[in-house]
Amino acid sequence: LTDGIFSSEIERRTLYQLHIQDCSVEKIIAADMPGPFEALKVLALFKLQDLKEIMCKGTTPQGLFPRLTHVDILSCNKLQHLSWVMYLPCLQDLDVRECHNMKQAFLSTENYGEEMCWPGRSSRASANTFPCLMRLHFEGHRELTSLCDSDVTFPSLESLEIISCPKLKK
Repeated sequence: LTDGIFSSEIERRTLYQLHIQDCSVEKIIAADMPGPFEALKVLALFKLQDLKEIMCKGTTPQGLFPRLTHVDILSCNKLQHLSWVMYLPCLQDLDVRECHNMKQAFLSTENYGEEMCWPGRSSRASANTFPCLMRLHFEGHRELTSLCDSDVTFPSLESLEIISCPKLKK
């Protein structure tokens, strides 16, 4: 998601839904964006079989997606974690299915949050994770052993669904 693809301010101000499907990408890197996706509410990533990582450079996830409320991830088999979504200020619904190689969904704020999500702040100051998340759904993750470390919080969570995650312990 470089400024070459979404260089128009109109696209960033009016795009409501973004679906990326059946692409051969190993990383999604949001870099050097001239501004946030102001209207984006829904992000769907489907069948990105080679995707290992999603990251932001030169911005933070919450700065890039200030109004994102719904994230759907399906069949991204090599995706390692989803830590970038922890600080999205409006995220209410997270649905993750069939990311077979993921072992831990959300990395510790100590290891991920400080640099990637709250530059210049300590990890203790960045511990306010998932401020608005109400629904969390995980299904079909063969290798998932843990959702998160103890410093990751879910203050608004109303519904947690975990289906077919045979190695999940906590």
